[in-house]
Amino acid sequence: MENLRDHLSYDKDADRLKDIFLALDDQLKIFHQRGYTVSVNPKYIEYSDDVFVFTQFAKNYDDMGKRRNIEDLAKLAVGTYFSIPSGQFVDYTSIPTSYLREQFERLNMDDSVPKATEDDSYYKDVIVFGRNDIYYNDYLINLRAEQNRNRTSTKSTVKSLGTIGGNGTVVKDRGIPKEQLNETPNSQSAYINILFYPILAVVAAMVAYIINIVLNLA
Repeated sequence: MENLRDHLSYDKDADRLKDIFLALDDQLKIFHQRGYTVSVNPKYIEYSDDVFVFTQFAKNYDDMGKRRNIEDLAKLAVGTYFSIPSGQFVDYTSIPTSYLREQFERLNMDDSVPKATEDDSYYKDVIVFGRNDIYYNDYLINLRAEQNRNRTSTKSTVKSLGTIGGNGTVVKDRGIPKEQLNETPNSQSAYINILFYPILAVVAAMVAYIINIVLNLA
């Protein structure tokens, strides 16, 4: 049976690797919910039923164990991504977190996991800033929710501001009444025709008035 260490020595597809780590993150949360901590050593993560599974675990769950597991899984992922350019997998779970924290920026993730992405920001949060109390899937869910809230807030702000008038006052946008949207094309056309004749009469009166003034001046 293949273990994750063997698999990572040849699999260099960043998208596929991300799926593996997301699936392991889901498993980790389930183990924790059931009162277990696991070994994140890739030698003890084996391929079974089309997925990699933790094969060594102990019923000794506590907050410290949870944080250590989350941190180790982040270190395993970072080591995997950092190994892509060289082609040689390095197990970062065996490297002190303090060292990785100091060297994180110098290590530079491969282009497959560019800076300022959600992957890089999550692993940096866990390893550099010690925010090792949130699972990666939960982090992504919270991130999407925050992005949606920001988009909704921006749209609401724009809608509430309306249109700024020439004198600097705010003119609220007025939507087309629903009953008007439901009108037939003929009824809308009739509305325009009714207005057309009074407007035409006003324009004709103004033209006549201007001509009269011009003639008097002459």
